[in-house]
Amino acid sequence: DTATGKEVRTLQGRPGKVLSVGFSPDGKRILSGSGALAAEGYGLVEIWDAMTGGKLRTWRCGSSNSCIALGVRFSPDGTR
Repeated sequence: DTATGKEVRTLQGRPGKVLSVGFSPDGKRILSGSGALAAEGYGLVEIWDAMTGGKLRTWRCGSSNSCIALGVRFSPDGTR
């Protein structure tokens, strides 16, 4: 909650560190970016429903251990 600073929800994804987070302009969706895990060999960009915490979609950001999603963001109009 941005007004109180209290945690409202924990997003459950694959293990590892989230390196970047972005909110859609309307506050309804969240993007997260992570680095590659040694076992899987690729980083992820994931989109989440901010109200339910449900994962909406996942993209691999590459196919090598050098793939790290250091920055994610929505377009200003929220369509991309």
